[in-house]
Amino acid sequence: MELHPSLRENVCLLGEQLGQIMVSDQGSAFLERIEGLRGLSKSVHQGDDGARASLIDQVRQLNDDELVSVARAFTQFLNLANIIGFVRRAEILRTVTRILMRRRFPDYFSRSCRPIAQRPSLRCLLRCRSISS
Repeated sequence: MELHPSLRENVCLLGEQLGQIMVSDQGSAFLERIEGLRGLSKSVHQGDDGARASLIDQVRQLNDDELVSVARAFTQFLNLANIIGFVRRAEILRTVTRILMRRRFPDYFSRSCRPIAQRPSLRCLLRCRSISS
């Protein structure tokens, strides 16, 4: 699946920042390990059986503390990627809604911006309330 260019750019940017945090927290060897596992995972996703065996072997060699750190790193990256995806979908939905509203109700935005007292249905309501008070 090919990502939208702006989505890919944002994922890369946050991935780089997460990598910098990992280096400052765990060291550059940890980031190299994560990048190696990530590369193998991508190869597995593309159908490389040799990469699959290597990935399984490398994960089995991790001790419990390393496994937790690796799982946290991947989880944080996926959380960031999902947030970026949600934001992108919200932007698309907002744009599509705006376009559809303009097509269906061309004067909707100009009418909705009129002061309340100038809206015919609300003027009637305001008059009725003042009469009943």
